Amino acid sequence: MAHTATSDIRRLIGITGGIGSGKTTVCRELEKHGYPIYYCDERAKSIMRNNSQVQKAIIELLGSDAYSIDKQINKRYIAQRVFTERSLIHQLNAIVHPAVKHDIIQWLDEQCERVCFVESAIIFESEINKLCDCVINISADTDERIRRTTSRDNVTQQQVIERIEAQMSDEERQKRADITIFNHNGQQIDNVAQQLLAALREKKLF
Repeated sequence: MAHTATSDIRRLIGITGGIGSGKTTVCRELEKHGYPIYYCDERAKSIMRNNSQVQKAIIELLGSDAYSIDKQINKRYIAQRVFTERSLIHQLNAIVHPAVKHDIIQWLDEQCERVCFVESAIIFESEINKLCDCVINISADTDERIRRTTSRDNVTQQQVIERIEAQMSDEERQKRADITIFNHNGQQIDNVAQQLLAALREKKLF
C-alpha cells in the first residue's frame, strides 16, 4: 500500500505510453495499491465541460457548435474542425493544456500520499513532464498494441496504425522518459506495476 506523507514533500510521477501500451491498465493497478492517479484525458474533458473560461475560449476559437445546448462537448464537430484545419489543434491545446497543468497542481496539493501519479499519452507534448519528478514510459510491441486496441475500441487495424503514426514514436518516448517498463503480452499486470514501483525505489523516489 501507499504510505501517507509525513512531510509536505510529494513526488509526482508521470506515466506515459502510446495507444494500446497498457499505461491506463497499469495505473488502475497502482490505484488498487492505494496510489492517487490523475488521468489527464478524463480531467481535460471535465475541464472543457465545466470550466467557463475554457469553454468561452474554445467557443471563440471553434464557434458555438463546439458545445451542445446542455454544454456537452461536441467531440465529432471539434474533431472535424481540427482535422480540416490542422493549425487549430495547436490553438486548442494552448487553451486546454495550461488549464490541465493548473488543475494537476491543485490536485496534488490535495493529496495525502507521498507518491502520486499523473497519466498522459501526451506528457511531453503538453509539457506536463516539467511538473514531474520522473517520467515512466510503458512500452509494448506494435502488434500487441494493435491487437489490444482493435479489441478494446472496435476499430480496424488500419485505424489503429494511423493513430500510432499520429503519436510520438515509442523510440522518442523512450529517449525522453527516465524509465521504460515493457508490458509484454502474457505478463500479469500486477507484475508490471511491481516492476514500476521497484524502478522508482532504485531511483530513491520513495
